[in-house]
Amino acid sequence: MLQATLFASLVVLVIVIIPWNFKLERDAWYRQPTLRQYLEQFPHCRSARGIECVHCGSSSIRNWGRYNAASAQRTFLCNHCGTRLYRSAD
Repeated sequence: MLQATLFASLVVLVIVIIPWNFKLERDAWYRQPTLRQYLEQFPHCRSARGIECVHCGSSSIRNWGRYNAASAQRTFLCNHCGTRLYRSAD
């Protein structure tokens, strides 16, 4: 009986929860603005030194791969306050 319950839980995990988690992650990715959208929303964040953080004004921005360091899809974050600013355009 315990094995059947464990198996049923594993099936639910694989069929329902894992795909649902991927959907949530994908939706969160596309809710982030692209650089173009970020600058349309915050035009004052474009400066002579480059792009600035809307929250703290820092122009020190790091980028992280969506899946790993070599990922082409990137998220750009403020190095000073850690705010997610924008994403690559795919």
